[in-house]
Amino acid sequence: MWDERLRVELQLLKRSRDMRRLLPIEEDSTPFVKFDNRRLIDFANWDVFDLSSRRDFRKIHQEFSGRGAGRLSLSRGGWTRYHRAAESALASFLGCDDALLLSSRNQAIFSFVLNTLADQDILFVDETLGAAPILDAACVGGIPVVTYRNGYLDQLSRRHVSPVSTGERLFWVQGLHPELGVMAPLAEVERVARERGDRVVVDETFSLGLLGAQCAGVVDLLGLRGVPAAIVGGVGPALGVSGGVIAGSGHLCELIRLRSPAVHKEAPLSVGTAASIPVAIDLLRGLSGETERLQLLRRQLEMGLAELGFDTRSVGGFPIVSIILPPAIEAYRIWEVLLQGGFWCDFDETVLRQSRTSVIRFVISVRHDSDQIKRLLEVMAGVSRGMVASSRGAG
Repeated sequence: MWDERLRVELQLLKRSRDMRRLLPIEEDSTPFVKFDNRRLIDFANWDVFDLSSRRDFRKIHQEFSGRGAGRLSLSRGGWTRYHRAAESALASFLGCDDALLLSSRNQAIFSFVLNTLADQDILFVDETLGAAPILDAACVGGIPVVTYRNGYLDQLSRRHVSPVSTGERLFWVQGLHPELGVMAPLAEVERVARERGDRVVVDETFSLGLLGAQCAGVVDLLGLRGVPAAIVGGVGPALGVSGGVIAGSGHLCELIRLRSPAVHKEAPLSVGTAASIPVAIDLLRGLSGETERLQLLRRQLEMGLAELGFDTRSVGGFPIVSIILPPAIEAYRIWEVLLQGGFWCDFDETVLRQSRTSVIRFVISVRHDSDQIKRLLEVMAGVSRGMVASSRGAG
């Protein structure tokens, strides 16, 4: 039985790997991508506000490209003044005293875990994050991990939170689950952690730039700015830039700077990327009208899919709709139908391994319009009819 399960999981992973080798070539300022000499409507691009194509954003990159900007001498700490300005902008954006800018989300997570935690500490992690980099970082650092299930926080075993533990206890919260489209119960986690003297760290990678009054993520949305011990993760796909961030108190960030100075020297972001971060944050402040249009498109897609009988997941204010598929339905097959119908999207067939749940995910951006949503729903109507016919045949 175990060998058979491993064989099936290997087959699914190979499918996902082969599909992701065929990445499309993006066309700027349009909702289309080129794939296998075909023009597809792209529902997989996380740059939902199309910041990377806006004039002020592009001007920064043009200013620093082709003039040796990437080879500017670095400061003793590893950054130019543009990197330091980006760190200052991120700290203010996230409501923290200080911030560290790193080359990637993974580097931010590993730097935080390996420089601030020890083997006597305990990490509490949501059980749905089965392949998250936080688990890899904890393994490398020898940090004990206790998984919990949302909705059962109060039932955490008392032996894991007893005074016998001499180290810190941290809840690691994924602000928003990118596949399931589910927002973490951060307010409840914060309450439980506060009652037990624990700390909370939030990964805002997939919510930064999309949720909250200031577009600063789930912490901002729930009015909890300044409450978590740290915000760690990717700078945010919605900001149209790469990079990672650790934001928190001044002494937290200074400790990491002193303990791992090479982090800033080995793989710094380009000067153009660093310089574009404050510009992206400023651009977000003027996008309230476009945010409303995104919500109209999200509701149109969500309601249309629900009418077709699909189990959907989405978060208010977040322009992503996910379809949760039962074990008998292969997400890969539906992805192929969508591809033939002229749409590019993401799928994942191993989101919840215990139940074999799979997911199809649609990311809505300002490049889309209502007619394209209607076309997508027409293709999904055909998928729905096929699923009904299949289930009747099996019965």
